[in-house]
Amino acid sequence: MAYYPVPVVPPNPAAALCCGSVQPHVPVHTHWEAQFSAFLGWLPHNSANPAVAAAPQGYEFVIRLTTTINFGRTCGTMEYVGVNGPHGFSFVHVPQDYSRNNGFTERSAFKNYKCTVHGIYFQLDLQRRPGT
Repeated sequence: MAYYPVPVVPPNPAAALCCGSVQPHVPVHTHWEAQFSAFLGWLPHNSANPAVAAAPQGYEFVIRLTTTINFGRTCGTMEYVGVNGPHGFSFVHVPQDYSRNNGFTERSAFKNYKCTVHGIYFQLDLQRRPGT
């Protein structure tokens, strides 16, 4: 009897958005790959954390996660502030509209993902303060 090893499939970093079927939608490489990758790595372990009333000072950017159904109706929006610290990037879940209320209005980059199994579309927007 022949032995056929099971191929090792690398984990899907975007699976935390929905399920293992989530794939990039029109993938684009940006200058902000490290921030997006760190956020997707952080998300599965921390997404259930409640939003804080006010983020500590010193956060450098906001990642806004918008979920829509079949590229149409918006299901929800969540925002997370991020900073690059001595141990890599860290994130804090903040209330919706934190970015707008605190001057994070410049959209620097975005990533889009879709789950064909559930018909859900995810947009990650990285926003910064103008001039930073």
